[in-house]
Amino acid sequence: MTHGNLYVHLEAKGACLVFAHHRGVIAELEKQLRRRGRSVVTVHGETPDRERADAEQMFQKGKVEIFLGSINAAGEALTLHRADTCVFV
Repeated sequence: MTHGNLYVHLEAKGACLVFAHHRGVIAELEKQLRRRGRSVVTVHGETPDRERADAEQMFQKGKVEIFLGSINAAGEALTLHRADTCVFV
């Protein structure tokens, strides 16, 4: 899936989880998604515990459309069942 196809795919969905391994990929995706007017929260290895919990709550309560996280930092111990789509980039 190319990045262009990824954005088209995300535009058509509701609540979406997007996981990536590399921090640079996460940063670029966040920038591009925000540029496209999408609401995003991001969790990576340097995200403080409080911000991580806030991001989880915002996503679960429907305050943001996309939860973007590193697979290592956000791959477990979070409740993200609101998602109807999950993508690994």
